[in-house]
Amino acid sequence: MKYLATLVALLLPFQLFAQFYMSGNQQLVVDAVKEAMFISRQSYSLVEKSDNAAVAADDAQELGVQYTLGVKLLGGICLNDVAVRPWLYDGNFAKYSDASRPVLRPGAYVEVADTAKRGGLQYESATCVDVIKDMLYWFPTNSFGAQGLRPDTTLGDKEGWLVWLSAKKVAQKESFGAPQFVAYKKNFTINNVNNSFIIDAPNAAKDLLGAIYVVPAVTEIGTIEFRLCGIVYPEKEGWRLYSPFFRFGAVSDHFVLPECLLSGAEGSAAGSAGEEDKKKSN
Repeated sequence: MKYLATLVALLLPFQLFAQFYMSGNQQLVVDAVKEAMFISRQSYSLVEKSDNAAVAADDAQELGVQYTLGVKLLGGICLNDVAVRPWLYDGNFAKYSDASRPVLRPGAYVEVADTAKRGGLQYESATCVDVIKDMLYWFPTNSFGAQGLRPDTTLGDKEGWLVWLSAKKVAQKESFGAPQFVAYKKNFTINNVNNSFIIDAPNAAKDLLGAIYVVPAVTEIGTIEFRLCGIVYPEKEGWRLYSPFFRFGAVSDHFVLPECLLSGAEGSAAGSAGEEDKKKSN
């Protein structure tokens, strides 16, 4: 029996075995990057189509609460479309859409590092930059002191780490249980054509919110920095890694998005329900 158990363990792929045990290297990666991940809470309210409100009033009814993975990227935050346009992912929205339009309510966050700090997300919809149209957005914000991961803006072969976040929401409460992290090594080749990949989630993890893909970079003698190379979000029944940051060009300590991205910035996060064929439901 002992020999059989040993054989099974040896045959397990590394990334599956890592779900049950994290080595020192895996824990080191998690400790280095977990503060860059947070849980975004975003809801919306409805107003009459003739109402010009851009933000929901305090006494307006809250609808369609969505919880998603947020990522601190140097100078701001990355959010996916579920956080930016939560009504498109709310099955109840369709029955109100003829007479009403959605407006965002103030966003909030829960940090998932050693302390479960929470607060309001401070950003303006008008500053929204479409990193990937209708999927991934970047907002400049001081909510986290403008701190975050530096993006990896290079193409080529990547030998990095996928770091998954799972957090179970406590029923009927605005809180989450202790977050869990799963980290394992994964290699990708990223170029102008291939920079989005369907990937498997770790089988042992439940209540997954997503993952980040980080790659190590030696910045000076004795110093390694983990840079954000991609973000993993759910797609239909699976998960997809998006790695668009090569579009950012060179990145300095004072990170500024290039003009090619800023010129496409638009305030699509509030006041627009989008086309009917974009509507989705959970």
